Amino acid sequence: MIRHVVMVNPKSRGLQYGMLRDLEDEIVRLTGAQIALVPRIDLPGFVYSRIGFGLPLARLRGLVPGATWPIRGDVLWVVLMGPEDSDLDLLRGWSDGFGTKILYLYDTFEYQLPVLRKLVSLTRWDVAVTSFNDAVPILERETGIRWHCVPQGVLSSRFQPVVGARPIPFSAYGRREPRVHKAALAWARRTGLHYDFTISSSVDLSLDPRDTYEHYAWHLRNSVFSFSWPVELTNSSRAGSLRPITCRWFEAASAGTVIVGRAPDNPAMLDYFGPDLVVPLDPDMGEAAIGRRMDELWEQRAEHLRAAERRAARRDTWMWEARVREILRIARLPEPLESTA
Repeated sequence: MIRHVVMVNPKSRGLQYGMLRDLEDEIVRLTGAQIALVPRIDLPGFVYSRIGFGLPLARLRGLVPGATWPIRGDVLWVVLMGPEDSDLDLLRGWSDGFGTKILYLYDTFEYQLPVLRKLVSLTRWDVAVTSFNDAVPILERETGIRWHCVPQGVLSSRFQPVVGARPIPFSAYGRREPRVHKAALAWARRTGLHYDFTISSSVDLSLDPRDTYEHYAWHLRNSVFSFSWPVELTNSSRAGSLRPITCRWFEAASAGTVIVGRAPDNPAMLDYFGPDLVVPLDPDMGEAAIGRRMDELWEQRAEHLRAAERRAARRDTWMWEARVREILRIARLPEPLESTA
């Protein structure tokens, strides 16, 4: 029997790591993998945070006493939100005992290329995966190894559409478009209906990221409409030349909420979701016009919800289970015969 191991770094905590934990959990569920924690690096937190992998003072990591990681198996899975999260350079012997090593990265932006090159140089990766389809040719040119795209996804049970009434008329979580946000606040005051939005950029890091992610998922599942914007609109310097399709689109589509805003300018959106995923809203139209458009959407909410829920019924291909199976096929490893859910 093939022995799979998932390397898990306990320091990866916070709002953004719930989706990472969900992917790790699905790898474990489908392959029977062992979870192997990255050992604690015994440094004061304020020092450790300043010499993170890829940060300006990362050269000082060579002075840090490494830790032994004597885990052995047939297949090693390393899942990272971004290359900066890696502590692989501080571990001794981590890559020696595996026949196949799989790397999955959520974020592979162009500004991360120097750190990505360092990460790739640490070992021979048998399968290197990015979630960004348009990053593949750039990564192959800049790192000299083959890359695959396996899109982001969701855990089916976490983003299951609700049955019955949804108590949140409009919501906006994560990246906001400031003009639409201002107009939505005015709309809520005028109509007396609720507009729900992210009010904090951080949480108690002692919390399990799965719990904070579930809190967000509940709100999204219970939203009739939810504003969503592409990275290239809200943070163009981060996006660079990429038009990334992030987890947000799979979460909202799976939850059956009506997505309002603008989709990433990426042809793969049509491949992943089919036509008309996003109800378009132009931020340039002005506050009054945005408010009138929200009135129209609210009046037509039943029709829009039916379309979103019909799309969500075809959600199997957006699940992390499908992503894990795809990676196993790329690695030419046996797949589970059926779902173990």
